[in-house]
Amino acid sequence: MYDIVTCIGPYDSSLVPEFIENIKKHIINYNNIYIITTNEIVQQYLSSIGDVIFVNEVIFPFQKRDVLMSNITPGRSGWYLQQLLKIYAPLVLPGLLDDYLIIDSDVYFHKSVDFFAGGKMNFNIGTEYHLPYFEHMNKLHPSLKKIYTPSGITHLMPMKRKIVVSFLKFIEEYNNDVFWKLFLNNVSEAHYGYDVNNSSGASEYEMLFTFTQQHFPEEYLITPLEWRNTSKIDNDYTGIYEACHYHMRS
Repeated sequence: MYDIVTCIGPYDSSLVPEFIENIKKHIINYNNIYIITTNEIVQQYLSSIGDVIFVNEVIFPFQKRDVLMSNITPGRSGWYLQQLLKIYAPLVLPGLLDDYLIIDSDVYFHKSVDFFAGGKMNFNIGTEYHLPYFEHMNKLHPSLKKIYTPSGITHLMPMKRKIVVSFLKFIEEYNNDVFWKLFLNNVSEAHYGYDVNNSSGASEYEMLFTFTQQHFPEEYLITPLEWRNTSKIDNDYTGIYEACHYHMRS
């Protein structure tokens, strides 16, 4: 079995009930659902939604103000913050299983799927290629380079605690600093968010995907799923899932 981890921001807070219902219906063999979010959203749903573990994001070793102090704009700070929350989840969340599945809060499943098989992670793949993501990870460690043509960005990812622990140690020992500070400080100034068309400077999914391929090749399988990004959920879609992002919904 494995746990599920998601981060809920203010733009997606209204999706919480439907998100949870959809996860319970379609994710096979999961144990617990952890929702990392603000205190306001915790209080909004804590008494009305059961069988879910709500986590106030203030228990993490960094806050949104730390992101803002890195000169990232308020409009983009939440996006970088949720990446760090996902990376640090296995270190911070008490009781989280060693195997877990990260799912973005705007993902909607149409068919049932299992993300672990025989102890291995089933990695989905995408087609996105955004050079700044690889420039960013290469600044964290020169060995982190794209080695596989498909992308690890699919708005969800199975992961193992031991891989994340190894990844953080790998980066911190090379740079002699704390990972979350390194992550923020190595985002290029061009991607702080001042230019809305050029504001994506790091990807937790691509980093973990690349590191796992390089250092834990025995821990995963590539199991492509049919999925797509969309501006509106289509109940007649025949694929496995859709990702309906806030900026597309708007």
